[in-house]
Amino acid sequence: MNYGFRKRKSKEIIYDRNVPLYKYKDKTVIEVRFAAFMSYGYIGYDIIDSCSGNLYSAFYDREWSNSRENNVLRIVQKNLNEELHNIKNAGIIERYEEV
Repeated sequence: MNYGFRKRKSKEIIYDRNVPLYKYKDKTVIEVRFAAFMSYGYIGYDIIDSCSGNLYSAFYDREWSNSRENNVLRIVQKNLNEELHNIKNAGIIERYEEV
């Protein structure tokens, strides 16, 4: 595994990678946390509010969140798509769907 993934201390072979998606005054506010589960051939991610450590609800609540009105959400989606594209180009994933 490459592209900045670090091996997690675990019984399974799992690699992690955190990437800032939105910063405010040089402080990461929202990040994506990737987890690659090698035994399953699966890579998943969560979008995290770095200030609270919780999921960034605007990303997951499509009913009430609108990227046309929420500039932060729009930037998060754009940066996540760029990161997924980069991971694909690095040969770590074969395909992805834009968010």
